[in-house]
Amino acid sequence: MADNTFLGLQPYTEDDAYRFKGRTEESQELFRLIVRNDFTVCYAESGEGKTSLLNAGVFPLLRENMYFPIAITFTSDDYKVTPDSLDTIIDRCIKDSIAEYNEKNKGVNIEYKICSTDFQGLDFRTELQRELSKYSWWKLRNYRPQAMGLTFTPVFVFDQFEEVFNQPGSIVWTKKFFDWLEDVSSDSCPDEIAKKVREIIGNKASFPSIKEEKGFKAVFSLRKEFIGELDYWGMQKCFIPGLKDNRYCLKALTYEGAKKVMTLQERFDEDKVEQVLMHFVGQYSREPERTIAENLPAIPALLLSVVCDSWEKDIATFTKLSTDEIGQSLNIILEKFYDETIESVVKEFSHQKKDTVTPDLIRKDIDTAMFDLVDVNGKRVRVKAVTTFGTIPKDSGRRFRGTLPIVKYKEILNKHRIIKITKIDGEDYVEIVHDCLCPIIAKRREIRLAEEAKKREERLLREQAQKMRKRLSLFSILAIAFVGLMALFLWLQRGKINEREAKEEYKAQRDSIQKQKDEVALLNDSLNKQLQINQIQKDSIIKMVITLKEKNDSLEKSFVLIKEQQKEIQIKDEVINERVVAGRVKTKGRMVNGQLIPGKPLSGVIIQVRGRHAVVSDGEGNFWLNINHGEKYSLQSIHKNGYILVDPELIGREMVASSAPLVITLSTQEEMEADKLDAYRKTSKVLQKRIQTLQEENDSLKREIEILMR
Repeated sequence: MADNTFLGLQPYTEDDAYRFKGRTEESQELFRLIVRNDFTVCYAESGEGKTSLLNAGVFPLLRENMYFPIAITFTSDDYKVTPDSLDTIIDRCIKDSIAEYNEKNKGVNIEYKICSTDFQGLDFRTELQRELSKYSWWKLRNYRPQAMGLTFTPVFVFDQFEEVFNQPGSIVWTKKFFDWLEDVSSDSCPDEIAKKVREIIGNKASFPSIKEEKGFKAVFSLRKEFIGELDYWGMQKCFIPGLKDNRYCLKALTYEGAKKVMTLQERFDEDKVEQVLMHFVGQYSREPERTIAENLPAIPALLLSVVCDSWEKDIATFTKLSTDEIGQSLNIILEKFYDETIESVVKEFSHQKKDTVTPDLIRKDIDTAMFDLVDVNGKRVRVKAVTTFGTIPKDSGRRFRGTLPIVKYKEILNKHRIIKITKIDGEDYVEIVHDCLCPIIAKRREIRLAEEAKKREERLLREQAQKMRKRLSLFSILAIAFVGLMALFLWLQRGKINEREAKEEYKAQRDSIQKQKDEVALLNDSLNKQLQINQIQKDSIIKMVITLKEKNDSLEKSFVLIKEQQKEIQIKDEVINERVVAGRVKTKGRMVNGQLIPGKPLSGVIIQVRGRHAVVSDGEGNFWLNINHGEKYSLQSIHKNGYILVDPELIGREMVASSAPLVITLSTQEEMEADKLDAYRKTSKVLQKRIQTLQEENDSLKREIEILMR
């Protein structure tokens, strides 16, 4: 495995840069974007090789140009703790990256320390440095990786950044992280730092010039489907323009790029390579000829990597396959790749240990270990190598009994590129190499759970059957014993029974006759009582019928009276409606968090009509004016303590009474002032944008004039 040209699902590391082919142009474009900007976002579909591009393509270019990439890796434990520890997590990641680099490069000793200890005569090696180093904003601007008199610019790389959105147990963690990122991205010195400096140097000393421009760069790599989450948190909940302005989309491999990848293995038949690539282009491009002619992206990197790795493992067999067989569904290829790799792990482990454990038990152990690296939602997780049960909840129905042997198998699984091991704070953390394996492992876990559930059910049925057999045996013994005892008792009592039979039979007949007589007498009494009850019920029913008839006559009379009263009320309502103007008083509707909150009704508002009596709105804000329809009228005043009329011109305006309701809107002085302030702010923003646009146009004209003057 160590001599393989291709890595399968394992991402390329910086040490694999010599065999990382087909992405030269993409590496240079992303490198230039990182150099020009403070923050850079790299996104792509899952499996297109974002991690490999960064590790083997961009990192070497950064190091050649005096940059020092630092991987920021969050663990499952990090997402469980309070977000206030982000400074500690970042410091840990910096130490881990530098320690890993120093371990690989024995002759180099990189240190992460302050660039200068003297700022305008202030010694930053003293208490002032210790205090300011507690703030990430200051530390990220003044600390650098240094070695042999050289200073490097740190580039913080947040790979698999989508975990920030889907791994924390609470949305509070994500909010705290973006608040922290917004703070460190600001080029304005925080007030708390200025206050701390003043406390230490005193009011009489001149305030030093604190470096505000960033001395670092950051790269955020995530899957394409999480771009919406990034926009929401980076632009709506917080304001980090660098996350929106500077983005690089990594596409699939081009025909030429894929060809460079495959021809890296000299034993591959060139004609077969052409056939495979043409099949891929035909399958994943709607215009194959144009895609090849213009060298457009079309070939998924993940699929190509798996095919190349499988081909290299068995070149003779793979070469005989048709292009249709090679181009079968990705899931089938991945399942075959996964099964073959696990089988290789089982064989190698069995050969190494040479103990009594069978390959089937080893395979079962390895499957159990892999199950723990996929959570209940089918997503991969990163856990400590010593963890017994990673992130599978105890009550989820997805855990297995016994200790998960990930520690036992981690090295050989990492060697076969099924998992990867990451050193974090001195501890080994393991995770599956790629998301594409998660559905396969989750499917195998469900199959195992179903099998174990079936076995438990069968075992339970066997136990129940065994218990039933025991009960039946005991019952049979007791029944036999009972029959024997009864036979013995009857044999002993046989003589006595013959003497008493006649007497008991005569007495039983006499008692039976007397009992029948008593029953007949009781039945006769019961029938007489039932006849009396029936007669009483009959008389009661006759009375109820008479009463109901009288009530019906009364109801008919009442119904006639009610209809006459309704006609009178209807006539009165028509007369009143012709003389009444309806109205309603409410507060002004407002926009809150982008939603319109309608106004609420106001009670107790005094409405004075000129030349008439004043009226007051009720609890629902309604009022009525006694004015004939078509008659002209005007309002003299509208009053309620603490409220102002939104439309002052309503007072004194001549109006004509109609059936349409009169709506009066009031607002408090504070709300009116707030509306004016919002309007001013919006106007101010528009003017600022206009000034900025004019300034940019002015700068552009100046540059054009300078060019013309040359």
